[in-house]
Amino acid sequence: MAIHRPRVYCASPSHRAKMWRTTGILPVEVNIISTWHNNLNFEADDQSPGACKEYWELDFKQILQADILLAYAESKDRPNGTLIEIGYAIAHVTPVALVGNFDWGTWRHTSLVTHYPTLREAAADILGVPVDDAS
Repeated sequence: MAIHRPRVYCASPSHRAKMWRTTGILPVEVNIISTWHNNLNFEADDQSPGACKEYWELDFKQILQADILLAYAESKDRPNGTLIEIGYAIAHVTPVALVGNFDWGTWRHTSLVTHYPTLREAAADILGVPVDDAS
């Protein structure tokens, strides 16, 4: 019997991309399906309309494949694209896990959105294990 590894789309402001590439930021049981954060030249890449369209289409495709969208932002962040990703997930009935002290807005109280104090607690809930479970 195959073990289900939750497919997670990670969303955050682009300057936090390195965080998602950090080994151990999420347990290995979490299947990170987003790829935008793997682009080491994200800020320097071509931001032409064609390139942006291509990147956003890939992001939307990955969000549709996700079991959950995990979003992270801090109070001083400007999560422009992150808010679009969250809205797209909600519109397609994909649950959203929010982490960070950003003032997310009133929509954070909708039934598809859950707020967690830490990435560790969000990951434990996504995996359905107690937060102190070492597995």
